[in-house]
Amino acid sequence: MNTLVKRLKETLNKKQEQLFVHQIDSFDKTFRELDKKTFQILYNYSLSEGNTVYEDICYFLEKYKDQKILNFSSDPVFERIFHTSQRVKREIHRFKGFLRFKELKGGYLYASFKPEYNIILPLSRHFANRMMKEKIIIHDTKRDLAVFCYENRVYPAKIESSIPDETALEKIISSLWIEYFEKVAIKERFNKNLQRQKVPLKYRNSILEFRREHV
Repeated sequence: MNTLVKRLKETLNKKQEQLFVHQIDSFDKTFRELDKKTFQILYNYSLSEGNTVYEDICYFLEKYKDQKILNFSSDPVFERIFHTSQRVKREIHRFKGFLRFKELKGGYLYASFKPEYNIILPLSRHFANRMMKEKIIIHDTKRDLAVFCYENRVYPAKIESSIPDETALEKIISSLWIEYFEKVAIKERFNKNLQRQKVPLKYRNSILEFRREHV
């Protein structure tokens, strides 16, 4: 819980520096009284980067201090927090499956993506834990944010030069994978609408097999 508190406070303070006068530290005690599920909802909402994120969370915390038990459907602001948080959560979940890595010269695994929300931190923690022995670079090209993951640790990174070339083996495997993707499909049963439902267009720039015209 302390880690979540720290993440949320850091996220909100970045926004606060430019737009707000309240101090998020004033809600420190309230943060620690929240159950983990509610706190996770607020944290996910903070990643949405909406124009009213800070005000909405402050409003929620003020109400919580008075009532302690809140229904997310009892107030328009609460509903916005809950439904936006669910969309952020859904995007994190989808990118856990859709993100594609490629092997670069130097022994790195690199993945770039353009998420709707600022989800690079929770996503990188997932892959840092799943691929502890790999040197991973995850790059949000929409926000020009990058992280480096190694041995279950996540470090902020900055892309200051061009990305190294793919290894020769990576080029071979990528080519074989695209060929497999094309050959395994049954043209007579191709359903474009169903494919777009399962793999929405906004995720396809991160997926090797969809970077060419497969739709």
